[in-house]
Amino acid sequence: AMEEEAGEWHDQFWDICAKNNVVVPQRQQQQQQASGARLSEVTWTDLAAPDPGREDAARRLFTDPAHEQEQSAPHDLAEQYASNASEYWETFYNHMDNKFFKDRNCLFTQFPEIAKLADTPKVLFEAGCGVGNSIFPLMKALPLCTFYGCDFSSHAIDVLKTHPDYACGRCHAFVCDLASPDADTALLRSVPAGSVDVALLVFVLSAIAPSNHANVVRALHRVLAPGGCVFVRDYGQYDLSQMRFFTKKHRKLGDNFYARGDGTCTYFFSKERLEQLFNGAGFSTVFAGYDTKELRNRKKRLSMYRVWVKAKFQKE
Repeated sequence: AMEEEAGEWHDQFWDICAKNNVVVPQRQQQQQQASGARLSEVTWTDLAAPDPGREDAARRLFTDPAHEQEQSAPHDLAEQYASNASEYWETFYNHMDNKFFKDRNCLFTQFPEIAKLADTPKVLFEAGCGVGNSIFPLMKALPLCTFYGCDFSSHAIDVLKTHPDYACGRCHAFVCDLASPDADTALLRSVPAGSVDVALLVFVLSAIAPSNHANVVRALHRVLAPGGCVFVRDYGQYDLSQMRFFTKKHRKLGDNFYARGDGTCTYFFSKERLEQLFNGAGFSTVFAGYDTKELRNRKKRLSMYRVWVKAKFQKE
């Protein structure tokens, strides 16, 4: 009975590949069946590295010219999504307020070095802080630190400022579009040059058109102190959420760049692309890699392959 139950599992990654004529390796099917019966209702499994078999299958899927026309958004629509990111996020926060994202209490697990700042009066800056889901857990854990946070949604900043912990005076939040060509100048109106010890970019760069990524990184370089660091966590190339975009028509805006149904966008990074971006702006790489996990939902009989990038860069 257990073997029969295990065979009912579906790996969403391979299901998408199979439906689009990419052959699913037999060994993947066997692994899925062999391990399915031993799982609790929901499990996260850390994987040592991205699966080369999945990477190869996804690469063939996304480079198949037969799907390009169906995948790609019309040029004028792609331009609209990419150039009006702040407007779409403003609409998002007007609708959601602080009810969508959960507090990121896991930041200390992802970046243990941040926890070591608890007894040190440092200055931290979060780019794309939203309604404060990272800032407020950090403020509670790092009582001696001062915080800056910016977002290009004025409504998100308004919501953040209503949080009871904002009144303590250790946090300064403001509106700033870091994707704009003059982002470095605009940021200096609120954050002194060379004053920041640690900067956070948590699922922020992915929301911005890749043509504007360099604007964000250049602005961070201006406000960081010599030796200051940037911690980055974002979506990785061939993550399941990117695979799901393949099933939707006219959502592709460019290589690894897609529009959601609400007009907000998301980009999926390779480690190499992330390093190239920061190294080109005067940062050295402390570490950069992938965080790969497999989520299994026993109730729904689903296996989900997730990929994120995680990195630390230092201002030279």
